[in-house]
Amino acid sequence: MEIPNSEFRIGRLAGYGYTPPLEANESSTTNLVIGRERGNGVSRAMTPVKRLARLSTVLDGARSMLIIVQNTPDPDAIAAAAALRELANVRHEIACSIGHSGGVWRAENLALLKYLGLNTRPLSDLDLERYDRLSMVDAQPGAGNVSFDASVRLDVVIDHHPIRRETRSA
Repeated sequence: MEIPNSEFRIGRLAGYGYTPPLEANESSTTNLVIGRERGNGVSRAMTPVKRLARLSTVLDGARSMLIIVQNTPDPDAIAAAAALRELANVRHEIACSIGHSGGVWRAENLALLKYLGLNTRPLSDLDLERYDRLSMVDAQPGAGNVSFDASVRLDVVIDHHPIRRETRSA
């Protein structure tokens, strides 16, 4: 699948001055981890277009995806979930659910959810077997800010925090 450079640009994060690098588990074609590398600066090995192509490869063929965010989603998590949902819906016609283990209580976070038209659901109400793809944004399994079984294999992990060794080896 060829992706035009003009569509869905993934570039520098405004105000942060870096582009998160891609670290992919090359032994699997259905695993994608995007995040910052700890200690060795920022890798520019893959262009944003190649990152998007890799994500598209992971999403190909799926009809449904669960996007897991931290227990109490903040603006980073909400925006990342909205962006991944948009990419999945528009490019792949994937129906997405957004789940978390806590709650959304802060007024600004509730307002952002409403503005973006996102409905989040408690993970306890969702059957993971129902989804073709499982993803996590703005969090990583076992990191402490998400109550999710770290032994469950995720297809996509996108996080701007340093990638944990456990995440990379999943």
